[in-house]
Amino acid sequence: MTKVIARLWYTPGSRIVSLDLLQRRLSENLGCSVEKTETSDLRITAPASLLVRLQNDDKVALEASELSKQIRSASNLKPASDKLNKATRRLDFGAQDDCDPQDPQIKGILTGLTSGLDGVLEDCVNGRLSIAPRAKKSFMQKLLRR
Repeated sequence: MTKVIARLWYTPGSRIVSLDLLQRRLSENLGCSVEKTETSDLRITAPASLLVRLQNDDKVALEASELSKQIRSASNLKPASDKLNKATRRLDFGAQDDCDPQDPQIKGILTGLTSGLDGVLEDCVNGRLSIAPRAKKSFMQKLLRR
């Protein structure tokens, strides 16, 4: 993977978000062109170029808990801290060195996924955490529908 520009921390709901499901939803709901790589990652080729890696090992929950502890003292980050404390999965987004998660095309993808997965987005380039407004139930159902 190239440079990790963002991480999306989340807790899976009643259904596990697989790469196949994620690929379909990126295409159908967010209008992305997506392909699988030889290393079982996803490559978004349009509207932006991103590599997506699903992290679901035991270390993710420990890392999320550590990040939660680091930000817990900031009152405006309490909702993010609470979500991070429960997170057990993460999507890592890799891109070229000059990519910025605040770029409108990249931000649209990241915001859509953050909202749909009810997660916390960590912007690794700009040092920010954000929670997107919760997706309408119908969008979440579409995201998790198989």
